Amino acid sequence: MAAAILALGLVAAGAAGYGLARWSDDGAQSSAAIDRLRAQLSQARRGEQELVIGLTRTQNDLAASREEAAALRQQLQVTRRRLQAAESRRPTGPAPVSTTYRVQPGDTLSRLAQAFYGKSSLWRRIWGANRSIIRDPDQLPAGLVLKIPLR
Repeated sequence: MAAAILALGLVAAGAAGYGLARWSDDGAQSSAAIDRLRAQLSQARRGEQELVIGLTRTQNDLAASREEAAALRQQLQVTRRRLQAAESRRPTGPAPVSTTYRVQPGDTLSRLAQAFYGKSSLWRRIWGANRSIIRDPDQLPAGLVLKIPLR
């Protein structure tokens, strides 16, 4: 688009110059008409200069955008490589089915269920996995090691 505007400015400047030369060759035109044509030519040249400046700015912006895009592509490649490396380090075995927890003073099954599952109402899941060692679900002795199902 900038090239089209520049070309249009050049055509206008050329036409004004042609008109000025033609009118001055006739000798029949007044100096006021010649002055008007010179002003038009000067205005066309200023317009051409503005177009050249605009085109230069556009080219500079385009070059900067291309550099930014190249930097972003490189950053994307680095991120992809990091993700692939992280994927290759991921354990491939099955997820653990349970973990263990040593009871602290004041712990209850509902507090443990809240901590591990986010719902205190799931305390029966912990109790079911530890019925052989829990005598009373309302009283947990400190130091007792419980099996906590994760699934």
